[in-house]
Amino acid sequence: MKNYREAFKSPAVIKVCVQYFCWSIGVYGFVLWLPSILKNGSTLGMVETGCGFRRCPILLRRSRWLLASWASDKLQARKAFVWPFLLVGAIAFAGSYLLGSPNFGALCVARGVAGAAMYAPYGLFFAIVPELLPKNVAGGAMALIKIVWGRSGPLSGPMSLSI
Repeated sequence: MKNYREAFKSPAVIKVCVQYFCWSIGVYGFVLWLPSILKNGSTLGMVETGCGFRRCPILLRRSRWLLASWASDKLQARKAFVWPFLLVGAIAFAGSYLLGSPNFGALCVARGVAGAAMYAPYGLFFAIVPELLPKNVAGGAMALIKIVWGRSGPLSGPMSLSI
């Protein structure tokens, strides 16, 4: 590819942009929904519930991130490790919504799995872009994905709900 215009029109870059857009909506929905779940579902205080509720997903996320990164480097198959995590995250996120506040324990488990699965493939995701494009345009394509598409997802989600 000679220039950024060709790279930005590339079907591979467009697919990655759309994927990151949807992923960003999910991640911000996860974070913004958290306080209302904690407030409505727990008999403990916000601090006690929040400490326990945040600790588990963070530990799961870090272990999954390291495991996925190690395995994808070992097998040289990054794409194969991004989609399964996002699918598990989406299913767990939908399950946490369907469970609702009355099932607080199950809701916490589903949210922990969703959080760990949604955050685990971040490193892998951004390692895919330089593999798809030549070096002269990979940096610009990553900036497009992260800044334009990654920031428009979180804006469009809440805006569409407020209309």
